[in-house]
Formats: sequence, structure tokens, C-alpha cells
Amino acid sequence: MVATSVYRFVLAACAAGIPVWSCSAQLCGEIEDLGILPGGLSSRAFGVSGDGEIVVGLSSNATSTQRAWRWERASGLLDLGTMGGMNAIARAVTPDGLAIVGQSINPWGQPHAFLLQSGYTMQDLGSIMHPTHYGMSEAFAVSADGSVVVGTSETEVSGQFDAFRWGTATGMQGLGLYQGQASGVSADGSVIVGHHGSPPRAFRWTAESGLTDLGMLPGHEHAFATAVSADGSVIVGWVRNSLGSMDQAFRWTAETGMVSLGAMAGTSMSVATGVSADGSVVVGYAFSSGSSQKAFRWTATSGMQPVGTLGGNRSVGLAVSGDGRVVAGSSTRSPLSSTYVAFRWEARPNVADYNGDYFLEIIDFLDFLDDFATCDQQPVPCGTGGNPDRNGDTFVDVLDFLDFIDAFAEGC
Repeated sequence: MVATSVYRFVLAACAAGIPVWSCSAQLCGEIEDLGILPGGLSSRAFGVSGDGEIVVGLSSNATSTQRAWRWERASGLLDLGTMGGMNAIARAVTPDGLAIVGQSINPWGQPHAFLLQSGYTMQDLGSIMHPTHYGMSEAFAVSADGSVVVGTSETEVSGQFDAFRWGTATGMQGLGLYQGQASGVSADGSVIVGHHGSPPRAFRWTAESGLTDLGMLPGHEHAFATAVSADGSVIVGWVRNSLGSMDQAFRWTAETGMVSLGAMAGTSMSVATGVSADGSVVVGYAFSSGSSQKAFRWTATSGMQPVGTLGGNRSVGLAVSGDGRVVAGSSTRSPLSSTYVAFRWEARPNVADYNGDYFLEIIDFLDFLDDFATCDQQPVPCGTGGNPDRNGDTFVDVLDFLDFIDAFAEGC
């Protein structure tokens, strides 16, 4: 086949260090600056809806006052207010964008977890210590319908925290975990993930099976689970050694256990912060000792790919949409700046992305060549790896070939 000779040529060229089109995958997408609330100096995005059209996070000003916000294209950043105090942080949003959770200062000066549902004010979820007056709590995740919220709360023992599960019928209930934090919850609210203990260990919890330890990667002693897929089967997070270095992102399933996701080219460490609804896309950031952080999007076929920055040299990916297309996080705007601003990155189609996975890689080129050799001068549909009619005129001809080659050579 045509592709066989090209494949051998490309592999040989890449091995010899000769750049031929793309020797590694390129992630196709566009990053946008979500801005800062009026009076603020920085912003961060922590959560994104299932379709990626709604983002939530916080803005901070010069006096470290924090304000929670909700973003969508039609309205931009919208200040969500507080529970009566000065500060608020929005941590997560339901797939439909109708419920938001986080932390806010209440009228009694306590930083408590909140639930904000469409058309209502923030609901104080209290703490394990007291419904209103005492104890700190913070919500980090929410079930798909907004009926279950998870996070961490101060207990009756000063300085100790427990992971909590809050339900509309039960209120806030601790899981009984020393120094525990619940960071993620499945769509139906039945599976909770997070970390507990000292040194911390990553866990998966259900009411039926109780606590499951997720294990540890070799050479590490600390583990943190940060997010879980919609059905509760895929968990992501990161591990750290006792020296506070060599962080490694992981992906866990019951079948594989904890598996390292490695790092991007030019980096040695990584942290996973979010996972898509089906568990196939993971986001986070990669870095090396003393180097800047770089936000990434990971899939099993492409590995870690950078999503870029807003012009600076630092970025962190903190959440991913349910469909895996949108990454939310924060980035610097210039190489000289250390101030982070919220961003939204969206995967974009490309003429040369033959298999439609938002990556340009050698397999796209080879599959197109095979299908073009079979389908030249043929009407569509035709082809097994994709659709060789790249210009959409319902016919496969040399114009499709030229459009594809131009797009592949240009890259993302």
C-alpha cells in the first residue's frame, strides 16, 4: 500500500532527527482569556460544565479578597456574591451548569461550603462542627443533579478535618477519615474519591464497600485522588515522594490499579486534576524542578499534549468538560508576569485530522493516503479510516489531496 512506504520513510526520518511533517502528535485547539472581575488582579478557573460552555472559578484583588464567578460567552464573568462575608470561591459546576459549589464566608465569619442552584442564593451547607457558627468547610465536587456535594470539614477536634458527603435529605455527614478531603464524586453521587491520613493516601469510597485504598506508585509515599469519571470507574490524581518532589500523575481503574501517566517532553513531573465523563481524557499540568508549569490534555493514544498559554510561560489545567473537548485552568499572560488569569481551551477540528480525535499525527497522514489511493475519482461515502473528501464537494479528487497536504504541513 502507499502508506507502507511512507510510514517507513517517516519513521526513519524521525529517528534520524529530520523533521518530516510531524514526528509527534500535535493537539489542535484554541485558548481564550476569560478575564478578571472588575477590581481584581488575577483569576483562576476550577470547574467546567459537561459541554464546556459554562466555567466557574475565582478572582482575587490586591488585598487577597476572593470573589466567585460564573462565565458563559453571552454574559462573560458574573460575580456570584457571597453568603454575607467578603470571600467566595466557586470550585465545581454540574454538567448542566445549573448548580455550583464552593466556599464562602457566612454572616458569622465562618468559611463554609455552599451550594448555589439556578435562581437561588447560596445555601450554607454548614460544617461537621456546627450548621452556621463554627468550623471550616469547603465543597470541591457535586453530583450531576446537584443533590450530593462532597468536600472537607473541620471536626470537633481542633485542627482535624474529615471528608464529608452532603445530601439534600441527610445534610452533612463525615466519612470518618482522619485529615480527609473528598475531591470528586460520580454523577449519581455514590462514589467519592479523595485523600486521607498522614502521610495522605488516595481513596475510593461507596456506602456499600466502604473505603478502598488506591495503592501507590513505586518510590512515592503520598497519594491524592482529585477527580472521578461519571460512572465512578476511573480515578485520576497524583503521587509525591517524601522529599516533596517527583510528582507523578496517575489514572486508576479496578482492572489496572494505579498507572503513571508520565510527563510531557521536557518535563519530569506531572499532576492530574480532572477527567472526562467516560474517563478517556485527563487534564492537569506538567513541570520539572525549577521550571514553569504547562497545562496538558492526555489520552491513551496521544499521551500528554500541551494546551498552550495566554502568552506567558506558565499554565495549569484544572478541569475538563464531560465530553473531553474543553479544558479550563489558569495561565500567565506574558513571560515576565507571574499573575494567573483564567482560560478556556477548546479542541478544534482540522482538515488534516483524518480520524477526528483533534490530534495531528502520522496515522492521520497514513490513513488518508490509503483511503485516497482507494477512493480517488470516487463519490462519497468512501474510505475506511475516515472521509477523504476533505473539501466537502461530495467527490474525492486531487483538490482533496492538496487541501489535506497543505493542512498537515501547516499543523495545528
